[in-house]
Amino acid sequence: MDKISPDSPQYVYEQLAAIIERKIRSGAYPPGTRLPGELTMTHEHKVGPGTAAVLWTSFGTGGWW
Repeated sequence: MDKISPDSPQYVYEQLAAIIERKIRSGAYPPGTRLPGELTMTHEHKVGPGTAAVLWTSFGTGGWW
């Protein structure tokens, strides 16, 4: 299981984005599957709601949709 590391030099939202990207590429989230929402992200990965919101913004600007 992927975990967020508070000791990482990467921002928390970048770590979370990498986790989600790995899950997409591995097929854990196949095409057409709804991705977890912000509330689910906050509970599953123990991050704040602002972090989850920044994640979705970064995915949008990163060309994921």
